[in-house]
Amino acid sequence: MNIDKTLNIAKKILKILKVLFIVNIIVAAAMFFFSINSGFRETASLTTSLTLGVFKISFKNAVPEDFISFDMLTVSCVVVLAMEILFYLTVRKLTVIVDNAIKGEIFSPSSTRSLNLISVYIVIQGVIDLIASFIGNITVNGYIHKLELFNTDIVESVSVNTNYDISFLIIAFVVFVLAKVFAYGEKLQTLSDETL
Repeated sequence: MNIDKTLNIAKKILKILKVLFIVNIIVAAAMFFFSINSGFRETASLTTSLTLGVFKISFKNAVPEDFISFDMLTVSCVVVLAMEILFYLTVRKLTVIVDNAIKGEIFSPSSTRSLNLISVYIVIQGVIDLIASFIGNITVNGYIHKLELFNTDIVESVSVNTNYDISFLIIAFVVFVLAKVFAYGEKLQTLSDETL
C-alpha cells in the first residue's frame, strides 16, 4: 500500500473520530446538565451505567438515595466532558498533521505547533485523570467508613487505594521531542528550499 492511500485512510478515520467525539461531548454536556437537576439525583440510586467514549460511569443501589453525592456526580460528568473535549482537540491536531503530509509539507510550522499542543493535551488529560482518581479514592473510602459496610468487631479497617499512573508524562515527552524533530526538519527544509 502506498503512502498516499495510507494517509487518505488516516484522514477518513480521523473524520469519523471527530464526529464520534462531537457526539460524546454533546452526551457528556447533557449528562452534566442532568446531574445538576435534582430529578436526576432521585433516579441515580437505581442501577444506571453511562458509557461516554472510553469512560464508564456506574451508579448502583449501593448507597441510600439521600447519600448519593450530587457533587461527585457533577464532578464525574465534568471530568468526562473535559476528557472528551481534549480527545476531540487531539484528533483535530492530528488531522492538521495528516493534511500537511498529504500536501507534502510534513515539516511545516502547523505540524510542529500541532505536535506541541498534542503533548500539552496529553499532560492535561493525565493531570485530570490523577485528580479524578484521587477524588474517587477519597469518596469510596468515605462511603466505606460512613456506611459502616463491615462489622467492626471482625474487620479492623478497610480502605481503597488507587495506583496513580504517570506514564502520560513519558508519552507527552516523546510527543514533545517529536515536535522538536519536526521543527528541525522544518529548518532543514527551509535551508534546502533556499539553496535550490
